[in-house]
Amino acid sequence: MAAANLPPYGKLVKLEELNVNLPVNLVGTTLRITGRLQTHELGQCQAVITDPASTHSVLVDTRLIEPFQAKLGVMYQFIGELDQQDDTDKVLLRARVVRCVEGLDWLLYNRAMDIQRQYLEQRKA
Repeated sequence: MAAANLPPYGKLVKLEELNVNLPVNLVGTTLRITGRLQTHELGQCQAVITDPASTHSVLVDTRLIEPFQAKLGVMYQFIGELDQQDDTDKVLLRARVVRCVEGLDWLLYNRAMDIQRQYLEQRKA
């Protein structure tokens, strides 16, 4: 039984899944996304992370986690709530947790994520 006062866990999502179409069903959901830090604007509390294996990127609102030791080009994992950007079809993650995951084996991580999803789908059936 889960404690009622804990924040929701972050559902694992790939950046490419957030860029295909506006994932309306995911807006408001707590997600965990991983990517390479492309830009970080401390004054605007925004960062952009990209998928190391593609060109997909996501805007991250960093207000709740500033200041964090942001290093461009380093892999980070963010947990937060997905929201829609004003007047656009794009999404942003309002991060509440950040951690450095530099050294993560990207291919193995994605393979493990796929296997976990298959297992969870089998459990539902």
